[in-house]
Amino acid sequence: MPLVRPACPSLLPRAPAHGALLACVVLGTVAGPAAAQPVDLQAELALASALTDRGLAVFAPRPTLQLALGASRGRWAVSLAASQRIGGSDQPRVAARLSHYRPLDDDWQLDAGLSWYTYPGEAYARAYDRVEAGGGLAWRDVLSIGLTAIDYRAWPGRRGGLQWALDLGLRWPIAGGWSATASAGEADLPPYPQRRYRYGGLGLAWQSAGWRVELGRLGADGTARRWLGAGAAARWSALVAKNF
Repeated sequence: MPLVRPACPSLLPRAPAHGALLACVVLGTVAGPAAAQPVDLQAELALASALTDRGLAVFAPRPTLQLALGASRGRWAVSLAASQRIGGSDQPRVAARLSHYRPLDDDWQLDAGLSWYTYPGEAYARAYDRVEAGGGLAWRDVLSIGLTAIDYRAWPGRRGGLQWALDLGLRWPIAGGWSATASAGEADLPPYPQRRYRYGGLGLAWQSAGWRVELGRLGADGTARRWLGAGAAARWSALVAKNF
């Protein structure tokens, strides 16, 4: 299975049914050697069961629409993302990302990116406002590992400078477009600096003819549940998406 670089880079870890509303919009083109290459465009329309951020439910579960437009040129991609829960007008998310990809061989690929996330609605959700700089290593389209430096710039009283997150992802092909998925990670709790927690998920994904369906069971450890309660409780998460 050859490694394929996505035209619209995800602004979230590729966990089972990550449940975020993405609306990627081209911010610009990249100068340099890639300038002579064509721009690769992609769009996605999706419905997710909830908005989840590294295993945590930012808001109470509610269906979330996703609309995505992405562009890449050569090994570069630039995107803008927005999310909105159905019936939750004060609970959006906006994000932007600049990414660079570098294949090592037919199976391995390095990537690096700079991302910005903001939740401009409820005051509590602004604890998740942040800037991220990270790098990752992927094997084919099956295994990925990423290390991210995070600056929670908007939350009052945030201490300790940069925070760190480690994310692992697995998408193992089965048959007929189906894959088994798994994810695991460790990060700081956004509202509570210097408190580490672990999260992960297991699930199934299906992809064919531009359609993508994901169903997974997500959860976080006792530290997250103790501080966030229902926001860290184990839950089912689902996503149905159509690529254009």
